[in-house]
Amino acid sequence: FSIDLFGYNLEVTPLNAVGLFLALFNTIAIVGMIFLFVEPDTAPHDDKKGKENDAALEKQESGFWASLFSMEIVVPVLSIFQMNANFQLIETGLAPAANDSLGWGPVGISAFFGAQSICIFVAILITFDLSRRGVKDETLLLIGLIFAVIGNALVYFLWTNPTTPILFFIPVVVACLGFPFSVGPTRSLFTKSCAKNSTLSTNTGSMQAMLSMDASIAGFLAPGFISAFVLRTPEQVEASSDNRELTAWALYAPALSLITLAGHVFVTYVLKAYKEEEEDDELENLPSETTDLLGEKKGPKHQLLHFNSRTQSARLHSASIMGIPQITYDEFESNRKHAALRRKSTGGMNSATVSVIQEASESLLASSKGKPNYRASSYV
Repeated sequence: FSIDLFGYNLEVTPLNAVGLFLALFNTIAIVGMIFLFVEPDTAPHDDKKGKENDAALEKQESGFWASLFSMEIVVPVLSIFQMNANFQLIETGLAPAANDSLGWGPVGISAFFGAQSICIFVAILITFDLSRRGVKDETLLLIGLIFAVIGNALVYFLWTNPTTPILFFIPVVVACLGFPFSVGPTRSLFTKSCAKNSTLSTNTGSMQAMLSMDASIAGFLAPGFISAFVLRTPEQVEASSDNRELTAWALYAPALSLITLAGHVFVTYVLKAYKEEEEDDELENLPSETTDLLGEKKGPKHQLLHFNSRTQSARLHSASIMGIPQITYDEFESNRKHAALRRKSTGGMNSATVSVIQEASESLLASSKGKPNYRASSYV
């Protein structure tokens, strides 16, 4: 049937019906989001606070872009992109290549894709088991990228005319084994990197949406590129000297995987070791049991707080009523020479100990007011 749109006659056929349906409902969704999801009212404007907020936003924005282009974020983004772009090499190129080199029709190609799905399912089970056994995400992603490099390279070299089903199937199996090893660990590492970053941790939803959009971009860019530059027609395959079903542009797939692998190795082993050294240096500078609490300062080494005499007396009296001994003092001796003489005369006790004993004796004798049950010697 046809639709009259302001004088334009739009023919609806089985070929464009699905696209028109999606376009219509996406338009309805956009209109609904614009008019139904209203932004909340803003608070009254304060010029002073507004300037402070603007400065904070500018600082946060600069930090956001610096964090966004850090290696810990770039590598997972590149990983998810190469996975989807490389997967399209098999999805798009398998049908015409298998038809030309093996003579397969829709049934044979569908059976091939079914066997491919079984291989992916088995690889998923293997990754689940390895993850349960404690294998790190970094290791799983490393395995997946190695499979991707080897498998995608074999797709270019082994898809020839003529060939055998085994040689045609081996590259697909190897490449597909790398897909489950890469998808989960990539998202996991991306989420961990965002959570560790103080700037990106407040934009978790946006970061996850960006990662999904990155995968979608690879999904709709790769098929067009493959169809235009990678696939060969039967005439081109026959006229070529190597008889390969794909042009040299197919090497984009192992190249992307190799670049991602190099970045992953750098982040996991080089950058991580460097940051651990920095953390160790920071830990060495942290205070420990042997660190001076107040540091080195000029003046007397031993300085104690001076308490109010009335408060001190009241505390002593309360403790005496309850039968609890309490030792108080004003300050230690600060004269080193005098402290050394006192230590010598007291059999090796340092000035602090002697001062405590002396102050305790004097205070307790003063508070006891001559009562026999509050002898200073009983507390010393």
